[in-house]
Amino acid sequence: MLRNTMLDEDIKTTIKNNEVLLENFRNKSVLITGVTGLIAHVLVLTFLEANKQLDLNISIVGLARNKEKCERLFEDFLNNDDLTFIYQDIKDEIDISKKIDFIFHAAAVTNSKILIQKPIEAFETQVLGNLNILHFAESIGARVLYLSSMEIYGQPFTEEMSTEDKLGFVDPLVVRNGYPEAKRANEFLSKAFSEEKNVFAVNARLAQTFGPGVQSDDSRVFAQFIRSAIKKEDLVLHTDGSSLGNYCYLRDVIEALLLLIIKGNSGEAYNIVNEETNVSIKEMAELVSKEFGNGKVQIVIPKESMGYAPKVALHLSSEKIKSLGWRPTYGLKDMFRRTIISFKE
Repeated sequence: MLRNTMLDEDIKTTIKNNEVLLENFRNKSVLITGVTGLIAHVLVLTFLEANKQLDLNISIVGLARNKEKCERLFEDFLNNDDLTFIYQDIKDEIDISKKIDFIFHAAAVTNSKILIQKPIEAFETQVLGNLNILHFAESIGARVLYLSSMEIYGQPFTEEMSTEDKLGFVDPLVVRNGYPEAKRANEFLSKAFSEEKNVFAVNARLAQTFGPGVQSDDSRVFAQFIRSAIKKEDLVLHTDGSSLGNYCYLRDVIEALLLLIIKGNSGEAYNIVNEETNVSIKEMAELVSKEFGNGKVQIVIPKESMGYAPKVALHLSSEKIKSLGWRPTYGLKDMFRRTIISFKE
């Protein structure tokens, strides 16, 4: 059992809900990049628990750049024979001797300040890293799932819900937009390798994802809200809070990724989002403060740029992935409730 009981419960529920789907991974090898990140970390733990419960004999290879952070996150599993690690920059050539059947490519630069302070390096990491992954997948015949982002939608041209074919405007001369531009480039590469090289590659366009498993020092806005709510401090917004957010519970995202790498269509993209969570940042702050905190929200706009994504009014559709049988479970209030419990542990 994991030390985090909420996360342990979620992982076991994922396995119970997906026993038939998980059979596709029996006796296979899985490469997961960016394993010190939230989603990849929990994906590794899910495969380890699936091995334990279902005797699937999945071999898991985790790729990370920061060895110290990786060993800290996985300290309880460093002697597990099912799990090995490779420490390298994703931009460097990948050389793995064992056969790899599935690749979940989650490595990316997501720190907002780095995206504006080191835009060239951040862009290179995304695009050159994905090229490395796709060339490696071509050479060994592996299936690839690329973790993309809702940020590729930019400023929507529609007030209706955004399906996968309704991208908006992204200004390439805004330095912070290196992140969505790299995501767009990488989705193109998935499509190009699928068409030209016959590589199985699917793009998962993730909404903002959280749940048990988020580290207590996470810098993203939902984690900041949680820390303030637990301390009964005012929740502080560094924008006017008018941007519309799209969210999804971490366990639901993990189940979607397992589904897409097996049943998704190569070269295509799928939104992963709980449509019912579409609220403004300010509305989310007010919900968290009222339900879990002291009921007070402040707006304090800093003078320096914090590197936040631009203001946007985006409402993502999940109809495409629902057509494969996926359904989200927890809404925003329960997402925060369960994450707060895990933080307190």
